Amino acid sequence: MTSRTLASSPYLFALRSWSVALATCLSTGCLSGPRSAWDAYDEGDYATALEQSSFLAQAGDPEAQFRMGLMFADGKGVEPDLEQAALWYRRSAEQGFAAAQVNLGLLLLEGRGVPRDDERAADWLGAAAEQGVARAAFTLGSLLAQGRGLARDPIEAARWMHVAAEQGFAPAQAELGLYLAQGFGVTEDAAAAVPWLERAAEQEHTAARINLALLLFQGEGISQDARRAARLARQAAEAGNAEAQERLGLAYARGEGVSVDSRVAVQWIRRAAEQGLASAQANLGLFYLRGEGVPADTTKAAHWTRLAAEQGLAEAQRRLGQMAELGRGLERDLVAALVWSTLAAERGDASAAARRDALAAELSPADVERARSRAAAWRPGRP
Repeated sequence: MTSRTLASSPYLFALRSWSVALATCLSTGCLSGPRSAWDAYDEGDYATALEQSSFLAQAGDPEAQFRMGLMFADGKGVEPDLEQAALWYRRSAEQGFAAAQVNLGLLLLEGRGVPRDDERAADWLGAAAEQGVARAAFTLGSLLAQGRGLARDPIEAARWMHVAAEQGFAPAQAELGLYLAQGFGVTEDAAAAVPWLERAAEQEHTAARINLALLLFQGEGISQDARRAARLARQAAEAGNAEAQERLGLAYARGEGVSVDSRVAVQWIRRAAEQGLASAQANLGLFYLRGEGVPADTTKAAHWTRLAAEQGLAEAQRRLGQMAELGRGLERDLVAALVWSTLAAERGDASAAARRDALAAELSPADVERARSRAAAWRPGRP
């Protein structure tokens, strides 16, 4: 069955709530001065907050300008207007107000209220990171890791991730743990990764939980602890993480840290497969093919295997080619078998390469050419 390496977590957070950056700055003390407008804001008296903020903002107060941006972004006391939000954030940011620099940078990254500009976003986030804002340091590290708005620099990415992680920012702790486990920008060190993943996991960070679980299942560079790994995987799986759902299902299939239970294994793997995780789809197809935890059903096996194959998973492409060749769960089709075997072989599957060559020798030149044309035109997500 397909196994999983460490799960990759998203580098950047979507703009969900503008109050996140505000909360970050409050915790780091970057907001100061009169609090009456903030009191009104916190109490939901947005009319008063707007009246007081507008007067101060027009007078050039950077905190009030930030608050105006926040209210326009969230539609508190005014109609939502990201262009106005960006205008006020910029005025505040230009005076060095860290929270405004963060939010302006995030708007620029997504092109909301302003044209997308990764380089300017990186500048503003860098300015806020230099002032000690953890979210800014985390996002700056993410941009450096991707080479987005800045030259790709894994070492600098890891440095900024460490800065944010040291401040207790769970996403950065999780990412730093992943960097250490994979040797990205730092020396690979699974033992050093564990404490950072644990810190993030204690804050209920789902990606940290599954990556810590994967390290503990593997036991490479650290002591293997399947029971603890299964507990962590369950926590992440119950939070809806597809990688965790699949790995927990595999633990039940193999008896890793839990009692063997194929039925429960299928339940968890199905959840991951229904979220579109290719490896889980392939594994679910295999359970149907073997009749483990579910009644054997080659039609359903072919369905789930095809979904994974269409995402480009070589193992699923090879298996779907075999099923097409034998007519198991789908109509026998040697041209389709050659197509899928060719695609899997292109992804390094040696068994598929051998089958591709054998099929090419059996089929007519016209059929071989048809298969090659279809393989050349294939793209992920296309049958």
